[in-house]
Amino acid sequence: MAINPETQYPGKIAPSSASYPYGQARNVTVPGDGTGTPWEAALVNDLFGFLQAMLTEGSVVPSGTPETATASQYLTALKALFTQREALSLADIDAVDTTGFYIATGATTGTAPPGGMAGALLHIERGSSNQATQVFDTLVGTGADQELYTRTKRSDGVWSPWASVFEGIGGDGVFNFLAAGDGTANVNNLPGDDPHWLEVSNNPGDGASGNQLFRMNSYGNVAYGNNIHSCRYYGNEGAPTAIQNGAFIMSWGFRGYDGTQLSQSAGAFQFEATENWTGSAHGSQFAWEVTPNGSTTRTRRMVLDPDGNLLVGATSGGAHSIYKDVADNAGEAVLLIGQPGFATAWYGVTGTGANVANASLRMNDDNVTGRSINASGTINASGADYAEYMRKADDCGEISKGDVLGIDENGQLTDQFDAALSFAIKSTDPSYVGGDTWGNEEALGRKEPAQPALETDDLRAAREQAEQDAMATLNEARRTHKGDDLQPHVEAFNRAMATAADTFDKAMAERDDQYRADMERFRADMAEFKEHLEAERQHWDRVAFSGRVPVNVHGAAPGDYLVPERTEEGGITARAVADPSFGEYRVAVGRVASIQKDGRPVVLVKVA
Repeated sequence: MAINPETQYPGKIAPSSASYPYGQARNVTVPGDGTGTPWEAALVNDLFGFLQAMLTEGSVVPSGTPETATASQYLTALKALFTQREALSLADIDAVDTTGFYIATGATTGTAPPGGMAGALLHIERGSSNQATQVFDTLVGTGADQELYTRTKRSDGVWSPWASVFEGIGGDGVFNFLAAGDGTANVNNLPGDDPHWLEVSNNPGDGASGNQLFRMNSYGNVAYGNNIHSCRYYGNEGAPTAIQNGAFIMSWGFRGYDGTQLSQSAGAFQFEATENWTGSAHGSQFAWEVTPNGSTTRTRRMVLDPDGNLLVGATSGGAHSIYKDVADNAGEAVLLIGQPGFATAWYGVTGTGANVANASLRMNDDNVTGRSINASGTINASGADYAEYMRKADDCGEISKGDVLGIDENGQLTDQFDAALSFAIKSTDPSYVGGDTWGNEEALGRKEPAQPALETDDLRAAREQAEQDAMATLNEARRTHKGDDLQPHVEAFNRAMATAADTFDKAMAERDDQYRADMERFRADMAEFKEHLEAERQHWDRVAFSGRVPVNVHGAAPGDYLVPERTEEGGITARAVADPSFGEYRVAVGRVASIQKDGRPVVLVKVA
């Protein structure tokens, strides 16, 4: 409501103009001629009405003190009005198109923030681009009840989902960013880019890229600091459920622009569940994935599994493993340990033949050279004799270390004097043992059971491809649909992503069940194989062919020869001879070098 001066005071108003479209005040020409604009109640009330409306709308009560340049209630009211629009129920929050602050006092149509529509809205228009930003403060209660939400509108008119940027700000200093919505977050304009909730860009005009994109500082005299927690749930925020086997608790992907589009992750660092989680079961592992040259398929190359095994070139296994695909017997190194130019090299070979009995090290040979170890220096061992494995005759009993034994006409070991054609000593402390073929595949007539592997690369690749296809379909829909027309495509995208996750979870569960069953069979097969191996080992003994060996006889002196002789029971022992005949020398098993504290002679081995 306002007066029209030109109508209110005809003949007493200067003609209207561009500057004063409803007329302009003027003075009298001659005192008393009645041509000036009158100072009367209507004009004054028009001004009073404006000023008092400004005070009222700005929630300012006049103090009764005249205005000054330093203390102006009218200015206070103006400032309030500049930061607040009319109290609104907001018929459609999605349709607000004027920059300003709004007070929302009731329900609304459109996409309300998760905290409801009671609070204050800041709406900012961005020129003629049809883009806008909204910030909504729920202003419900205090402390943890307060939340601040934000969203943006793209140039195609589509709003992103609301995201909570503050939660629980009532005293604990916690700052949370919570992505909310259906997966339709902002999309970068680079081809192939996926929706994402937070983006930090470095785009210097000179093309330099040395600026830090992200930095955390932490102070305080405590151990914990600069912690980053990746928290994963199944279900949803209102009804979370336990994560399942194969779930990525954290996946850190590395992408690059290839000239056509932004790639999918060419490398990834992942932390994942290895079982269905419960309150007492949190099995997990780390995995590293890279892409080979000339390929676009990411491959898992290293795993730190739940049992603490570091697997390089393998995805599962019961021990620390370093694998690499190399050309068969081509002298290609798999592992180098040492310093450059002087490293110890471990080569890839495909030869077999090593005894499968328990040992601290088992090495196969090169099929071309037949070699297992090349050494430029000495090979040192603490043992004192050289020995070889020899098979025992079927009627041969147990032979103790240091016993004198016989070799029969079949080249087998015997504990009967009459069956022996020659004599030797059972090794006590060998530094090298030859003839160790009794436990290889050929001698046993069977292979050592191979531990099964849990291979999941194919399942992960299938899931990633399904998710990429769904994303490509949604991005194409974004280019041709807007607003409500896009919603069915968003819903289809969510269904496709859920299907991909469900298919992956079921396949992982089946693969895991099969792996567990295979491991049970492996353990049973390995136990049976070890029994067979031990049964075969009982038929073999190590015989000293050179070096020093303590012998289980007494009464010898340094320089004596030990000559085998028959016991009353038909077994084999030895007697010490200081000056042996030629016949005694021929059958002697060695010459005494020293006498141990227990009285047994240490013999320099001579094979009789």
